[in-house]
Amino acid sequence: MARKIGQQAAQEDRAEQVVCVNLWRNPNSVFEALAVAHVLAQGTPPDIESGQGALELNVGQVKFGEAVTVPWQRLRADLWIAPCAFAQAELIRAARTLISDAAVYLPGTTPSGTVPLTPLRNLGVLGPDRRDIWDGFQPRPLERVGPYEGLRFYGRVRVAC
Repeated sequence: MARKIGQQAAQEDRAEQVVCVNLWRNPNSVFEALAVAHVLAQGTPPDIESGQGALELNVGQVKFGEAVTVPWQRLRADLWIAPCAFAQAELIRAARTLISDAAVYLPGTTPSGTVPLTPLRNLGVLGPDRRDIWDGFQPRPLERVGPYEGLRFYGRVRVAC
């Protein structure tokens, strides 16, 4: 549950860790959901920045998901969705390292090598959406085939010339 807190409480929470849970499948019953919550409460998820792997949320032989932790200060400074963007912890680490440090991360190693990144707007301008182009045409019944017989819209409709 989200709640607004005072400035003093916010200062005390600087060292807190946020637990991010990525479910691979939804529990089918209340009992499975409670079992997943129990595994999460009993385990210690590794830190996304300095740890390796993830806390696997297994109930019996079934894997329900993974959990990792993120420093609260980091989560406030960056995009909040990043730790939950992918279901695998190592993929989250690789994406986070690439976006924030422009470095290449391979599981089990420290980040090595850099990749030059630039926003898409620095490379050019996006063209029109293909749906907007389609809205500019009116398909008509085929009266005769013109010189552009290869031009087809959605399979079997041809443009009459």
